[in-house]
Amino acid sequence: MGAISPPPSSWMSEDNKSCTPVNRMAQQIRPRTFPNILYDILNNAESMEYSDIVSFLPHGRAFIICDSANFEELVIPRFFGHKSLKSFGE
Repeated sequence: MGAISPPPSSWMSEDNKSCTPVNRMAQQIRPRTFPNILYDILNNAESMEYSDIVSFLPHGRAFIICDSANFEELVIPRFFGHKSLKSFGE
């Protein structure tokens, strides 16, 4: 058998103490654009206890606002600084 080569340097953590894959894209700060904010809301709806208000559809290609009143009162102001559901289209 041949020798086992070390993992590529892109897999090394910053302190080089472990061989954990490092996702360089995840380390960059994403701009706070409407799609990014909406994705963060939907992706974290369960942990932020908004899943009964807004969530991805089961196939993951669209979302649904289940409770528009609470979406306007709780979610939109927290992430967008206003209470206008119209900004999400009709």
